[in-house]
Amino acid sequence: MGKPKGLKKSDIDTMIELRKMGYTFKDIGKRFGISETSVRYHLNPHYKTIIKNKAKLQKRNPEYKRKMNENYMKRYYSEEEFRRKHIERAKRYQKENPDKKRQYNQNYLAKRANERARKEEVKSVIAGLCILLIITVIILGIINLLSG
Repeated sequence: MGKPKGLKKSDIDTMIELRKMGYTFKDIGKRFGISETSVRYHLNPHYKTIIKNKAKLQKRNPEYKRKMNENYMKRYYSEEEFRRKHIERAKRYQKENPDKKRQYNQNYLAKRANERARKEEVKSVIAGLCILLIITVIILGIINLLSG
């Protein structure tokens, strides 16, 4: 992870001095227009290690990914502001990357077409099984009549 845009070595030195003066990470972040997490990342070598290890863990551990995604979705559906910002970022990304948007749309449509085809296939199998069941019941009925 590199420095945020516009953050210079002198800015980091200033952050260190402000921290020594007793400013909180949040206050320093506001002063430089960056998040509290970014300030912690640049001022605390231990925190840098934690963040990097967390990223590695996330890549390797599917359960961690699932929980993170679940938490994200909970916030998306429960917090209006979070959802609004998410949608704005998505729209901005799509505007800045029209080729990726087109590819995403093509993949999305292909996925939906595959899902529809699978549903139709399942319906066909169920219909076939129903017909077999009806035929079996008829045959058993005929056998029952002939033996009785």
